[in-house]
Amino acid sequence: MLTKKLLDSIDKKNEKVYQMLVEEYGANWKQQYTKKVDSLTVLLKQVKEIVSKQPLVQQINHQHAGGLYYHIAPADTANIFNVQTFNSATNNSSYIFKVNLQTRQVERVN
Repeated sequence: MLTKKLLDSIDKKNEKVYQMLVEEYGANWKQQYTKKVDSLTVLLKQVKEIVSKQPLVQQINHQHAGGLYYHIAPADTANIFNVQTFNSATNNSSYIFKVNLQTRQVERVN
């Protein structure tokens, strides 16, 4: 249960962390962080749209009654993302793809 004492303790620790972030990254660190997260969210959405249009992925999704979900992560190379598909009913991985966001090319890895 969250008590006032616990919340006050959390706020006090957060203040110290926020001050360290200001010292390290400047006063507008939070806005910069939010902007980066928002940008990454847009990229991940684009990658999902590209993969979802692949005939193999559409077939798998149809077989699983639309219950396919994706784990998407940036690769070490710019504009490249790794995508792993999962069946939501069994949580089993189906396929792994590499997506080049710049060229919109999809390569099946496994």
